[in-house]
Amino acid sequence: MLLTDDRVARDEGNRLGIMVSGSLGCLVLAVERGLCTLEQANIWLGEMIRQGYRSPITDLTSLLNGHGGHAPRRVHPTQTRPF
Repeated sequence: MLLTDDRVARDEGNRLGIMVSGSLGCLVLAVERGLCTLEQANIWLGEMIRQGYRSPITDLTSLLNGHGGHAPRRVHPTQTRPF
């Protein structure tokens, strides 16, 4: 799995068929695995945003349990979209 928020690196990982996730995916996974609470993960996300992280969301709730999620994606090397 490739963990990065860099668009070029994510595109290359997808092109190579590598599972790709970023900062939001890591926070969601930490909550889902019980490594932290949703409240704590949202605090961390808020601090990331405060320090300049550009996030499309300010609360991770919508990404948990597959609701609008940004789960790691695997793309076949011959495809341009996740399957």
